[in-house]
Order: sequence, then structure tokens, then C-alpha cells
Amino acid sequence: MNYGCMNWLHIPNDFLPFSHASQSPSNRSKCQNSPESSTALKRSTNSASIFRGLSNIGLCKAAVQTRGLHRKAPQRTVMDECLSAGNEARCRRSLQANAALYAREGTSWAAVLVCLCAVSGDPTLLFTLRSAKLKGRHKGDVSFAGGKKDPSDRTVVDTALREAREELGIHITEDKVWGVLKPLRDTSGMMIAPVIANLGPLEALSFRPNPSEVEEIFTLTLEHLCQPQNRGYTHFRTGDRYGYTLPVFHSPKHRVWGLTAVALDHALKIIVPPEQLLDHSVAQ
Repeated sequence: MNYGCMNWLHIPNDFLPFSHASQSPSNRSKCQNSPESSTALKRSTNSASIFRGLSNIGLCKAAVQTRGLHRKAPQRTVMDECLSAGNEARCRRSLQANAALYAREGTSWAAVLVCLCAVSGDPTLLFTLRSAKLKGRHKGDVSFAGGKKDPSDRTVVDTALREAREELGIHITEDKVWGVLKPLRDTSGMMIAPVIANLGPLEALSFRPNPSEVEEIFTLTLEHLCQPQNRGYTHFRTGDRYGYTLPVFHSPKHRVWGLTAVALDHALKIIVPPEQLLDHSVAQ
């Protein structure tokens, strides 16, 4: 099945300028339709040349455990509505009350930027693959650009925009921000603020990613993320007792899981018109 939904930018570990990354024969044999061949991100290059022609790349169908979140795969007209002025206004209203939640949280936080954008007109979300050179257990994981509060940050929005600038090399103005989701907590108890922003057409942006933090930049369409067969759940256990369950999103090359998947799950419920979504507890 061809979803035509994933676009890839490969960013090697060595410093800019980046060289072209070769395709792995073993990966080609695994999935002929998957976008295994990468497009290298050149120094100061415009993203139009990077994303042109990528939107029709196919994806292999992933066999995953699913639970009934969606009535059906949203049609293209529904996905287009996600980027409309009317849907933006609806999302801003839905998120407006969350600002008060952060006013009570004190001065310690982390924030991530959930980047909504359009690739050849298709609504997508932008992800990064954390560099394998980073320290900590989350190196090499899929994530949104983000990090901990800096002393210069006044708000969680400041933190998210600054981290995106440092990691991706793009300047995003505050008027692009739709709002902030409700706070999440990591295993240490740190408050995480997922900030939603619409970057607009990705072809108009130029990236200068930080190779010490970012190994790859890629996008997944909302259409792909809303397909029930592309999502599942991971069950975590503590000792012999049942622990907790978190969502996981699948693609041929990477898996979105952990706190990033939780933030993504919450963001989709805001961005996608609500009539297209069902509650998690409703079986399909």
C-alpha cells in the first residue's frame, strides 16, 4: 500500500557542509517502496530543492497493534482543512486556557516545538532524529526539537522557539505559535510543554541544523499519522505488575514512541478536526 506521506532529509554526523548519504542495499531489500535513499542537506540551501518531488514517495504498510482511535482514514479534504484559517482559530481557542496552567508551574521546565507545516501542500509534522553522539538514554531517538529552560527564557514558548533555532537553524516568530498543550511529565518529574506552531510551506524554509544534536530531519503527513494501521501501543511493566501504556507511531524507518509519541497523540487531537477522531477507549 502506498501512502505517499513521508519525506526525508538525511543529515550526517560530520559538520556542515553535508555530503550525500548512500542507500543501503539491505534496506532496499526490506522495503522497495520506502524512502531509504536520503537527500543531503547542503549548507544554506533552500528547502524547495530538498522537498521537491518527495511528497509522492510511498510507504510500506506497517503491521502494528492498533486500538480504535479513528473512525476512518481522513480524506484529503479533511487534511487540507487542518491548515485552514478556520481550523487555526479553533485550535487557538482550544489551547488558550492552557496558558494559566504554566503560570502555576514555577521557573523550571522543558519545552518542545510541535512543528506543523506543509510539504507540496500536504499537512505534515516535522521530526528530528537525535544524534547518536549525544549523552543520555534518548540519543538516537525520534523527537521534536526542544530542551530545558534557559535563564533568558521568559515563557515555555520562548524555550521552544529558542531550541528550534539552535537545533534546526530556523527562526520562527511567535505569531506562528498556535498555543501550548497541557503539561506532560517525564520520568524525573520535569514539566514538558509541547508548543504547537505552524511553519507554513516547508519549501520556503532554509535549515542549518546543528549536527551535534540532530542526525536527521524528516516529516510525516497527518494522513499517515491518522491511519490506524500506522499506530499502536507499547505496554510497560514494573516488576511483575502491569505498569502503563503509551502510544507508538510507526513508519518504515523510524518509530515515534515515549514522551514524543504522547505529545504527538495529544497534538493530533487538537490539530485534526474533532469529528474525525474517536476516544481511545472506543474499540473499532
